[in-house]
Amino acid sequence: MFKVTSVAFIAIAMLAAMSARAEPLATLLVLPLDMVDTSGETPSRAKEHEDRLKVLAANLSNALAEDQVYSIIDPMPIGAAIAATRSTQPLAECNGCERDLGRLLHVDRVLVGRVDKVSTLIGSLSLRVIDVKSGRIVFDRTISFRGDTDEAWQHAARFFVRYLKEIPLEER
Repeated sequence: MFKVTSVAFIAIAMLAAMSARAEPLATLLVLPLDMVDTSGETPSRAKEHEDRLKVLAANLSNALAEDQVYSIIDPMPIGAAIAATRSTQPLAECNGCERDLGRLLHVDRVLVGRVDKVSTLIGSLSLRVIDVKSGRIVFDRTISFRGDTDEAWQHAARFFVRYLKEIPLEER
């Protein structure tokens, strides 16, 4: 009798743990990141930075999905709408357009952000997660970093993911 009760208790505990983990993650649309470069450095590294921004957004999406912080939604189906919006304003400062884009894909949250480059040595990554339905800012963080390299940018992104993981699941 004791063995059956113990086995039943363990099975119930395992099912409870699995169902707690099975809670669906909020969906997140990671929009293309913006860049503000006030460094005045020449020659222009605009193409290099644009490529780096794409990699940064992809790596953020992958890390947030792998760490089960969010269920990431592919932005490609609304690529034309994203491009049209970006042609008139930065997505990180568009006062609600990010929510409109999120509604097109029926997501729970939208991530917007930008890299500010002050010089080759000083930069920052600002990222914000917004609730599409309410407009509430769920998370807003600016992370300073040193160096204008792939590794420096990715290091800042890893910190962001770590900070977001610390937020309780129901608050994300």
